[in-house]
Amino acid sequence: MIVFALLILVTTLVYVYVKWRYTYWSKLGVPYPEPVFFFGNVLEAFTMSSHISSLCEKWYNNYPTYPYTGYYKLLNPAINLRDPDLIKDVLIKDHFSFHDNEQHFNKRFDSLMMHNPFVASNDSWRKGRTVLTPLLTLLKVKSFHPSIVDSCEKLTNYLRTLPPNEDVEAKSLIARFATQNVMRCLFSLDTKCFTETKNEFLDLGTNIFKPTSWSGIKLMIMSICPMLRDIMPFGFVPAYVGEWFRCFVKELKEERLKSEQHQQDFLQMLLSSVDKYDINEAELAGYALAMFVDSYETSSGVLGFAIYELARNPDIQERLYEEITDVLAKYDGEFTFEALHEMKYLENVIYETMRLDVVDALISKICTKEYTLPLIEGQKEPVTIYPGTAIQISTRALHMDPKYYPDPETFDPNRFTEEERRERHKAVYLSFGEGPRMCIGIKFALAQTKAGLMSIVRDFKVTISPNQKPVVMDNRASIYHARHGLIVNFTPRTKTK
Repeated sequence: MIVFALLILVTTLVYVYVKWRYTYWSKLGVPYPEPVFFFGNVLEAFTMSSHISSLCEKWYNNYPTYPYTGYYKLLNPAINLRDPDLIKDVLIKDHFSFHDNEQHFNKRFDSLMMHNPFVASNDSWRKGRTVLTPLLTLLKVKSFHPSIVDSCEKLTNYLRTLPPNEDVEAKSLIARFATQNVMRCLFSLDTKCFTETKNEFLDLGTNIFKPTSWSGIKLMIMSICPMLRDIMPFGFVPAYVGEWFRCFVKELKEERLKSEQHQQDFLQMLLSSVDKYDINEAELAGYALAMFVDSYETSSGVLGFAIYELARNPDIQERLYEEITDVLAKYDGEFTFEALHEMKYLENVIYETMRLDVVDALISKICTKEYTLPLIEGQKEPVTIYPGTAIQISTRALHMDPKYYPDPETFDPNRFTEEERRERHKAVYLSFGEGPRMCIGIKFALAQTKAGLMSIVRDFKVTISPNQKPVVMDNRASIYHARHGLIVNFTPRTKTK
């Protein structure tokens, strides 16, 4: 009887405590969706019936007149931003109050990823950015161009070997290209991704990012249960992948120290920076892994969707082909770095792809310093948030807001002419992030993506396969991934280089 009474008492206290936690935003006069007991507003993400980014997009659209809204990650109050001026302040002007991204990895099981500037904190982030930024300037990226051209030739030669009208999954195809090109530019290696059916280098990226139920659970823990990240016995990157990469970089380093010949690649530039920045073995492998991970998955996603969008929009595809033909003619048909840079419509196609099919649909920050939010109509005083509060920015919601992009479901590269970009608020296009923590590999990512797309459109017509299913987001994936794939067909053009 006593045990039963204690059980009732504990249950009552827990119930009262949870209900009390859910009064936080109402007391402050902040609008928020009605929470579900214990799960707050993230039950759908917890069960993987929806992605956390999709939930933030829904809340963005449900409260169109507010600069921000509240919600609950289980029992913890969090914030979803929607006003561009406030977003700009958080990412740029007041970034020191939000200098850490919410995603961080298990210190024990993700020791290499801890040095990735995207997820690193405090001094580790500053050091990583200081080391890597000089290695990714436009001039340094230009030095990779011969390697990129070689990778593009391998891509188009592979496509020519395929039977007519064969179904090709665009992202899987580009994963081969990205692996081939990234490993060539980073380490001067020919991975033979287009000639070997089973390839250990290709498996690296696949094993990190392939959506599975297990990857979905890890994503859920990273997004919803941050207190569990440092105690759960697993990492975001599989342990054997991290160990393989650590040994791989160590062996390459030792080989190059013994050799008098120096490769013109990213690793060589990184090795040349070891003494200047006092880079240890873990940081060296971590920076190399960060470049591989970021360049592989982002470019695969963007270029895969770009192929799909051009297949859906043949008129835009032909206009792009005309630009490619005209520009290459000015350079006697030679695929130079300058020719690629001159293809403005090509760049617009890439930017529009990243708007409509935004790969990283959510920016997640953590408040690191006490911060006062703007006053909401009806409030007596503005809300102050404290360190540890999660801040979400729905990139996709901004990109699909008709206020900033009329008829947002339409694929229209003309949204990104120089004039259109100047007239638009800086914080309503966030494919690369913004502020000091924005993507540092933009120039390399664009060079790789533009080169791959240019080569495909120059040599092939792309059409949607009759077997293509409606595109829906895979809720198990860490970034935007089409659950049923992007199935297209390639037809060689009558005139090829």
